[in-house]
Amino acid sequence: MKSSPNVKQSPTSSSERASVEIRLSPERIVRFLGWVVVGLAAAHFLGQFSKHVLGYGSLKGMIPLFDLDLEFNIPSLYSGLSLIGCAMLLGAIATPEKTKTRSLFAPLARIILDFSVNGR
Repeated sequence: MKSSPNVKQSPTSSSERASVEIRLSPERIVRFLGWVVVGLAAAHFLGQFSKHVLGYGSLKGMIPLFDLDLEFNIPSLYSGLSLIGCAMLLGAIATPEKTKTRSLFAPLARIILDFSVNGR
């Protein structure tokens, strides 16, 4: 079994647990999320063009599925998952040490998690 260059496994013995280190590149993450946003915006634009210029009503449900003005579709799912990811990162920052600065991140994580669930 070949190991990925981004995943590092430490040797294990019978009494030792295996640990996995995952390295993430901030530049690659930002680039990926940026392309997701561009793709969602392009899908919305094409859907609105098809609806208003070409006269198609819904294209078998595809236009409302990518409409940025509606709820319960792919852009709102992306938004909610992004907020949950932000809340998880803030929670991870808040947990290692109980200093005054880090303790401010826990309520912020809770607020962002509430926004992601309630959508307000």
